[in-house]
Amino acid sequence: MDPDRYHEILARRSGSAAQEPPVPEIEPLLAIEESTPFALELLGEAADRPLTGGELLCLFEEAALGDLTKAATLRRSESATVGWSDGTIASGPTVTEIANAARSKGRSLAVEVAAWVARGHRFLPGGDAGVLSDRVRASLWPESVNAAEWLAVLQEARLAGIPVSAGWMVGHVETAMDRVEHLLRISDFHHRRGGLAVLVIQAVDRGSAPFFAAPETWNQLESRRASAREDLLRTVAWARLALDRGVIVQLDAAGLDEETVRRAISCGADDVGFERTEVESVFRPAGSPALTAADLERIITQSGYRPRQRDDSYHPVDEA
Repeated sequence: MDPDRYHEILARRSGSAAQEPPVPEIEPLLAIEESTPFALELLGEAADRPLTGGELLCLFEEAALGDLTKAATLRRSESATVGWSDGTIASGPTVTEIANAARSKGRSLAVEVAAWVARGHRFLPGGDAGVLSDRVRASLWPESVNAAEWLAVLQEARLAGIPVSAGWMVGHVETAMDRVEHLLRISDFHHRRGGLAVLVIQAVDRGSAPFFAAPETWNQLESRRASAREDLLRTVAWARLALDRGVIVQLDAAGLDEETVRRAISCGADDVGFERTEVESVFRPAGSPALTAADLERIITQSGYRPRQRDDSYHPVDEA
């Protein structure tokens, strides 16, 4: 990450990461009904230039969803299609597993990634990113590698000519600053190395970390459900504004209802999808919304776009 941009983040923190409490706290979600004049000014410029960390933070804290949506629509690619998939995710080890394997074998990430590529892998899904904030990662996923190590694996994959994606789980204990940090790290990686194909935005679910599975924690998260949809949609629009048009912003639609998916497309999502087995085995038995492939195609069409089915490497099926 560019030092100046990262220091911009650090300057907004109220203390170092080491001074923050080890047990994460669940903060209220923002509900912004009207954008400030400065936020509106930034939104007017967002379609034409990259935004700094401080500007992104301002938009997250001061821009209303409707205004974010309008700006994100201008920022999205000019494609008349929206991708979708209800298939399985690309098989193979996670980014964290590749890093840990290299460490346990005492060899470089370059050698480990080369061995992974030699086994026939042609796309590296970064669904285990969580949030690229070491403060959050240490609290929720202590067994995972830190953000710099995680991105180093992606870098080696890009050097090997392999396209990569990055996940982003939102709506839990992360702060606005953690979200800015995640977006800046992802954006900086893309600018330096290129080849970031997709940013996959996922709403928090109970099985994603032991911390969330605790009844008292999950009850707190459930109590915010009324505002969680708007927070998720704001994040989609916010990400679209922060990233190059060439990076696909995908919403993981598993467990989400039609209205949320439809509005996410209007907020700048270029792709919607889910893993069918996860929906059938987890969300449907739990009584959560369980959309089908036909639902996704219909929602995309009703949103004014042409559905484009793609595979787990984000290639259109009719071109595979």
